[in-house]
Amino acid sequence: MFDRMNLRHKRRIIASLKRAVAMLLSAATLPLASCGTISGTAEPEVFETEVRSARLPEELDGLRIVLVSDLHVDNRRAPDYLARIVEQMNRLNPDLVAITGDFADGKAAELAPRLEALRKLKARCGVFGVPGNHEYYSGYRDYMAYLPTLGVTMLENSHRMIRPGFAVAGITDPAAKTRHLPEPDISTALSGIPKQAFILLLAHRPQYFIEAAKQGVDLQLSGHTHGGLVWGFEPLILSGNDEFVAGTYRIGTSTLYVSRGTAPWGPGHPNKQVRIGVPAEITLLILRRP
Repeated sequence: MFDRMNLRHKRRIIASLKRAVAMLLSAATLPLASCGTISGTAEPEVFETEVRSARLPEELDGLRIVLVSDLHVDNRRAPDYLARIVEQMNRLNPDLVAITGDFADGKAAELAPRLEALRKLKARCGVFGVPGNHEYYSGYRDYMAYLPTLGVTMLENSHRMIRPGFAVAGITDPAAKTRHLPEPDISTALSGIPKQAFILLLAHRPQYFIEAAKQGVDLQLSGHTHGGLVWGFEPLILSGNDEFVAGTYRIGTSTLYVSRGTAPWGPGHPNKQVRIGVPAEITLLILRRP
């Protein structure tokens, strides 16, 4: 009883903190705009990092993965918003593209003209995605049916072998629970992958990394946190994401990379959304053997 009461108390505190942050961001928009610190219209920066693993097949040494997350396509953004991001991604010459959820805010049928830009992504080994919590808010089944028509392989507690020694797996989001849909299941996603294969796991939320590392995942890619949106707000994000906020983390031989998100997001119009010291990003991860 004592532990459950403590857990409920902790959840209430976290919820209160999140409401306070939302109110603070909303209130800060106008004065910060006058200081030039609103980045709602800024292009995402390209972050490049190397990930080394002895389990990577020799023939895939140098594999280029381009990661985007939290695109939040909607009808309020510029019509060519996603097309510009796709152009940036293609210029990075990816072998594989990973999109870790929160594709859009709105119904798939309404946003189809804007999402069409995803069809132009070019990646030799394929374009893979997983749902984020916002897909569940906006019509989950419609998005899972529609995104594959644009060339995005959606992984719902499942995997694909892109080479004999390299698997791409993905899990659903815990928002599934309130919609009575399949909840995240790493074991199911990894079932059937050869024992010696390198495993790349896509998960919208980084909180699954500890379990993923226990199950032999070599690299997990995630988003969801937006890097805290404002520098210094990381402590408010840590508690709900097992202390994974942005950038690279390691447990043993397993690596996690958390994207800061590719779009600005928050209260109000996209042109007045706050990012301070936490730039939106497109990530190029280059896989290397030791």
